[in-house]
Amino acid sequence: MKTTITILLYLISIWTLTAQDSAIEKFMNEVQELENNMEYIEALELIDSNLQKFYDYEFRLLKEKIYLNEKMDHYAENLHIFEYAHEKGYFFLLHPDIAKYKPYRVFPEFEEISQRDLKIRAQVNAESKTTYKVHLPKDFTGEKRWPLLLIFHGGGSNLDRVQKHWQSETLKSGYIKVYLQSYNHYDTETYGWRSGDNIADIKIFRIFIEIIKEYPIDYEKIILAGISAGATYAIDVAIRNVIPANGIIAFCPGIPKDLKSIDQSKKANMAVKVYMVGGEKDYYLPKQKEMAELFTKSGRQFQHEVFKDMGHQYPEDEDAVINTALTFFEELN
Repeated sequence: MKTTITILLYLISIWTLTAQDSAIEKFMNEVQELENNMEYIEALELIDSNLQKFYDYEFRLLKEKIYLNEKMDHYAENLHIFEYAHEKGYFFLLHPDIAKYKPYRVFPEFEEISQRDLKIRAQVNAESKTTYKVHLPKDFTGEKRWPLLLIFHGGGSNLDRVQKHWQSETLKSGYIKVYLQSYNHYDTETYGWRSGDNIADIKIFRIFIEIIKEYPIDYEKIILAGISAGATYAIDVAIRNVIPANGIIAFCPGIPKDLKSIDQSKKANMAVKVYMVGGEKDYYLPKQKEMAELFTKSGRQFQHEVFKDMGHQYPEDEDAVINTALTFFEELN
């Protein structure tokens, strides 16, 4: 009887969480519609009247209020929001050197607010961990070895958001997927990666060891994948041989720190192949072209696709691009 009650309580809790997630997304769509119509005051009023209802999403709503105030150049209004958030233990990465915070520098109190924000962030990061979520293939069995896909979210993202991507049928049926979330907070709810980050390297390698101990992995088919900062770090980790990867799928990557010396060093993993995607409007496109030149000089096998009218984002037909990348790796074997 106890077991039955426990299972029922678990199912109820899962249903409740799903319902809450659905409700907040519907609400945020309403806010977004007002934003699209430049009805910023109305959007703020809508948020304020629903703060108690969506208390569990308070930080997300505070960020939305900050964004709306900035759209109207109401920067002074946000100083109070920052201070309230700090009292609750929230933080935003309010570094004065970040361009988007330049308008706040005219306020004398912003320096103290910024220092407090960065202090809270440093304290949280000191105890933060790199986490992960494993998605097994539909017909998983331990009787065979499976290709492995390690997935790195973009900068300012998290585990929940990245799991909405890399969902092609080929991956779902044929790969053990491991979604990773960095230990390195951007703000309270989002995270980022940095190339050459020794702490991240150690944490990622430990996770990799846990994975290969628990699951039957095909060591000839280990692929790292990511977007933006996650793609940059995936390239960095693979070429520096932190993880023994065979391929990299990089959406809109930047260029890793010291890539030129790393890619041409004797320790570089020259076997890893790179499938790189960018857009004509991607602000990282010049960095990708620079990487392409370096890879050509070092003799690395790679392909760089540039899509028309695409910016810094996931490709519109993400599944098709993933399948093309996997075919590229297979053809080179």
